[in-house]
Amino acid sequence: MALGGNLGNVCLKLAPNRKDCENLKQESRSQQQLTHEVEGFLYWAHFVALERNRSISLLDADTITFVDHVRDQLHLVRIICNINLGQIVDMSKKVFAAKKMLRDSTFYALVTNVKKATVYAVTAQIV
Repeated sequence: MALGGNLGNVCLKLAPNRKDCENLKQESRSQQQLTHEVEGFLYWAHFVALERNRSISLLDADTITFVDHVRDQLHLVRIICNINLGQIVDMSKKVFAAKKMLRDSTFYALVTNVKKATVYAVTAQIV
């Protein structure tokens, strides 16, 4: 499919990605790496947001349950961020953005200039 094409027939199954996030969260927690643990929660939220409207495997009730679970998890992550401000820098903004993404029907993610430059470089190599 070309970029900008109709996405009407695209279906996603991101359960393996969510499982990777679960592993990241558990491993980070066991190694007391709070930033990586929070990132695991944020990635998990992104995958749920992406999948909720394009899932081939989730029923509407499952999707609502997933979104509610993510909201609860993000509330806990916000508490972790507030308690550990010295260790977790700027994560509260990302948690707020993830909560907003789950409220809205549109998925979006924060992209830094470094990430954007990396995508451009990879794209240039492919073309």
